[in-house]
Amino acid sequence: RTLFPYTTLFRSDGPKPDQQFYDLVGRAGSLVSPRTATEIVNASKRCRKQAINDSGEIATVEQKGLAIECQAFTRDGGATIISVFAE
Repeated sequence: RTLFPYTTLFRSDGPKPDQQFYDLVGRAGSLVSPRTATEIVNASKRCRKQAINDSGEIATVEQKGLAIECQAFTRDGGATIISVFAE
């Protein structure tokens, strides 16, 4: 898989990001991907959910024109880190 060099990285401290965090991910992600902000928000939420449920705390969601990688955990107060790539 070849990713374009464009990426955006977001971090939210705490056990669960608020909607403003996801709105920022969606708006900025739509600048580097042909997907809409709403599609990016939905994919980001799915990615976080998968990462929380994964013992390695990492997940990836791919769609045409978009790849989202995230790390999410609740230990030590929790955090969510999301990277958005145009694919």
